[in-house]
Amino acid sequence: MAQHMQLSFQDLDVEDMHDQDLQEYMGVTPEDLVEWKVPRDPTVSSNENYVLYTLHDKYKHPHCQFRSSIWIADLGQANSARRLTQGSFNDQSPQFAPGEGSITFLSDRYKTGDSCAIYQLCLNTDGIATSGTPRPLTPPGNQRPIVQYSWSPKGDFLAYIAAEEKTKEQKQREDTLNDAKVYGEDLPFGQLVALDVQANKIKTLVRGQFHVESFVWSSTGKEILYTTTKSLERNSAGHNGISFGRVGVIDGTINAICHFPGLMNGLPVWLDDKIIFRASATPGRWNSAMAIYTLNLSSGEWERLLYGVDNDAALLAPIATGQLAAAVVQQGLYDHVVFLDATASKQMISLDGDYVINAFCLIHDNGVVNATAIMASNCSPWEVFSWTYKEGTKAENLTKLSTHSKGLDEAYSRVVQPFHCKATDGQALDGVFITPSQSSFDEPKATVIDIHGGPYERSSFVFDPTMYFWAPLFVSLGYAVLCPNYRGGSGHGDEFALATLGEMGNKDYQDIVDIVHASIDQGLVAADKIMVAGWSQGGFLSFLSVTRLEFPLKGAISGAGISDWDVLCMSSDAPWSQKELAGTVPWLTHSTDLSARHGSPVWHMVQQKKEHMVPLLLLHGEADIKVPITQTVGFHRGCLEYGWPCQFVAYPREPHIFVERTHALDMLRRVATFTVALLGGDSVL
Repeated sequence: MAQHMQLSFQDLDVEDMHDQDLQEYMGVTPEDLVEWKVPRDPTVSSNENYVLYTLHDKYKHPHCQFRSSIWIADLGQANSARRLTQGSFNDQSPQFAPGEGSITFLSDRYKTGDSCAIYQLCLNTDGIATSGTPRPLTPPGNQRPIVQYSWSPKGDFLAYIAAEEKTKEQKQREDTLNDAKVYGEDLPFGQLVALDVQANKIKTLVRGQFHVESFVWSSTGKEILYTTTKSLERNSAGHNGISFGRVGVIDGTINAICHFPGLMNGLPVWLDDKIIFRASATPGRWNSAMAIYTLNLSSGEWERLLYGVDNDAALLAPIATGQLAAAVVQQGLYDHVVFLDATASKQMISLDGDYVINAFCLIHDNGVVNATAIMASNCSPWEVFSWTYKEGTKAENLTKLSTHSKGLDEAYSRVVQPFHCKATDGQALDGVFITPSQSSFDEPKATVIDIHGGPYERSSFVFDPTMYFWAPLFVSLGYAVLCPNYRGGSGHGDEFALATLGEMGNKDYQDIVDIVHASIDQGLVAADKIMVAGWSQGGFLSFLSVTRLEFPLKGAISGAGISDWDVLCMSSDAPWSQKELAGTVPWLTHSTDLSARHGSPVWHMVQQKKEHMVPLLLLHGEADIKVPITQTVGFHRGCLEYGWPCQFVAYPREPHIFVERTHALDMLRRVATFTVALLGGDSVL
């Protein structure tokens, strides 16, 4: 059992940390981390000369909205990225307009943070903007967000999804605070809308008491295939399924195709007379592995084609002009790129190294595939790359186009290695083990077990394997970090993903226990210097770790963790997925059935002896509606009752994923201070 450690949180001077404790950092500070900008939304021009993407702020500054800028790079040319828009607004989702003479993107530049429209910016042949002021193609004052848009193949139409604008009466009710909400009424369902570019006329193609979730153009540009869900509740498609339909752009004729009883992720791909899409390997399950399906447009029949058995289809995208699709397949810790045609014939392409792909876009011409992707390796920050494929199985000409995080990457001194072990029941498990590059491999290390959320997520060779930059922060303090992949996560197939449903706190928690013991046995981790940390599902497993204490532990950090599954199912904005994880909900459970308590950490506090109550740092956003703050409030009240050493920090306005820079910085400083206090300054290099 871990030894009890007296810790007075009042003695931890977080405010002075920047001037004092940060001198001990290896190079990466909390300020560096919160200023990180993330590339997204890559796309390739049809002439295969350029790559477009956006660069987003990770957090917004005080009294500001999120900001992002549009960038362009020369395909295949290293360090060629250059900025097209200044980043004063939230410019995102760039696309090359047909003809290549301009680009379009979404922006809130009419009223920052409270408007959304599609804007057009003209470029010359060198990829340089010819005018400084983009012009709006859709009403610039619209407040409803545009969640997806796409040009028709010929460029005569621009289709997009947005909810209908609020009526004058609705705005008046809000202004006068006469804004009572009736469940199921006045919902902002997404509608499929088309802009006739030449006529400058907008018409609604698909609307109703359902939500249009995604769409894709036919190769002729005469039809659009779309998907709908019946509810706006988070993850409801995993319970209610999705419906496929097609609509004529000119005559507006709608034809229903079929209903798929599960969750679809990402956009579908239209190949000949079939649709390829990525969806739950077990339809009707939200936390299922992702597989590739095909839908026959003539018969309306769908079937599962590939993946989801011992791996997961993580991404799917069309290969422009090639009647092909490409998928990113997670196989354990590693990613593979696979080309697919309408018959599911596949060709796997390898990239040298441990590259992880976050987003990609491909185009096919004269037997050559040019690709651009947001990628990372060796736990580096995301950057924009390009590569080509001609024949065989290997990608060529891998080139880094951007260097947005060069300084951060160079300052983050680390050694990364895969971790493997077996669970007590024989299940193969893996993870990522990261150490400071200056540390010795001859001795076990003071280590933070940094647990990912989800649970359908995966820790791999990326800069931030879990969330909030805790891993690079811990390593920069001089500690090792072990990011475990436990059952319920992705990358290992459907049986692995479904293994914990209805049994929270069983196999998932036991995997953490087995991984920690294996890391000690392998000589990687010092048994007397272990801390656990995690957010969301990781916070839940951190709660369990300190209440059950089945491995040596100095303390824990729980961010937005679940402490009671019954309460979560009654209060979360994601009722369907939480019900699936918990296995049931109170209104379907007999009063004598207490099974949900087994996986609810708050019910395990009573069994813990005071001498084994290790210190805790509890973090939560007050505006979290996915895992409401009451989950941490309840656990904290138990800590107060028992005299459990802890500090509870609540962050106003913050949802489940923090958005404000000041709060993120405060959290990182508190996490760093707490970690040094627990694991000792002698480990800080």
